[in-house]
Amino acid sequence: MDFAIPDAAGAGPDNPALRTARGADPLIAVPAVHLFRRVSGLTFQAIPGALAPGPHALPLSIILGGVGHAFALDFSAAGTATNECPLVRGILPQKIEELVQQLEVEANFPLNAMATFHSLAHLAHYVSVAVSKLGQPVAPAYLLGAANLYDLEPVGAMAPAWFIALTAAGSAITFRSSCIGPSNTLEGYNFFEFTCFGRVLSASRDPPAAPTRRILDQITVFARAANLCAPTAVLSASALAAWSRSTQVSDLLHILMEVGVGLDRREQALRDRHLLTYGTSEQRFFVVVDMLLNHPLRAYLANLSLVLGGSRSIAEARSVVNRLGRATRRDTSGTILDIGGLKQLDAALKHAVFGLSSTALAIGPLADRITFVETALGHGSPSWFVGRGYVGGGRCDRRSGVRQSGALSLCR
Repeated sequence: MDFAIPDAAGAGPDNPALRTARGADPLIAVPAVHLFRRVSGLTFQAIPGALAPGPHALPLSIILGGVGHAFALDFSAAGTATNECPLVRGILPQKIEELVQQLEVEANFPLNAMATFHSLAHLAHYVSVAVSKLGQPVAPAYLLGAANLYDLEPVGAMAPAWFIALTAAGSAITFRSSCIGPSNTLEGYNFFEFTCFGRVLSASRDPPAAPTRRILDQITVFARAANLCAPTAVLSASALAAWSRSTQVSDLLHILMEVGVGLDRREQALRDRHLLTYGTSEQRFFVVVDMLLNHPLRAYLANLSLVLGGSRSIAEARSVVNRLGRATRRDTSGTILDIGGLKQLDAALKHAVFGLSSTALAIGPLADRITFVETALGHGSPSWFVGRGYVGGGRCDRRSGVRQSGALSLCR
């Protein structure tokens, strides 16, 4: 991978004119055979001035949103990027390509060259699993050094003092602020890149309406509400790091769930992440259900997905989670407020959904599928099943008339 607008004159990536020509969120040329070609839902763009026009490039923020959290820091090494500020320093695409190639050959959990991904969020999850399995020391391809960075435009003098301070030595946001993952990986960095896009040029980063300012202004409000900084305090690097750590999604899942990649979607990703930790019970439940309908959770939680079938309805997903939550917990409260709760529910359905995967027991309407699973969990034998030969709680032996333990099946 490389910048879509080449450095024909050899001026270097820090060259002001070249930096301006490449824009606030530079396009990166992606080869025809590449990891990012196997991610569904990405909108490739034409490379400006290409002799063979075609959709061959992606914005840098999208690429780093997918894999940026696999970078790691070596705090003891010379020339590390530890104290560099990602608001004014970017990662060169050649280093990102080196990282991608290493991920694809990693011994413990390689990004198989045949694997496809349902979305950018699905890829981000898969990368998280891969880096969680890294041994020590990590391969050099993961380590981010100062030589792998280039200069973005400095913050303009008209920006507020708190924003300027986030790039100043001693008070800056640093790559180390994102270092909250295993093996000193930058587990929070891909989310920062995805939400704070358009950072290369001051005019698209520093004004109040710019994406980065809007995102950081919202995090200020969230940090205050969570008592991570004083009620009237401005955002500091420490408050940002505290908010990132406290809202890091469990099980290495990332709330990206992009539907398009505009500012509104990225702001929603930010709110979802905050609400999942600090929201009301109803808000957290809504985010959890929304995540269930999208990848990577939809693929990751196979039993719940089997019950949902092709449904994309929030109302139907709420019904599934509420009813089956009550059935598995054996109490009146089926409310699930986090990803861990969804995982537990999915595991509890392992045997109950057995019949749904059999063509002999294909059940159409979602309401019928929920009832089928409730019955398999031992909650009665509704007339719906009696009339169709289904028996809850085990297998009916017609010769002995004795219900045997095991998965729900059809008595023939």
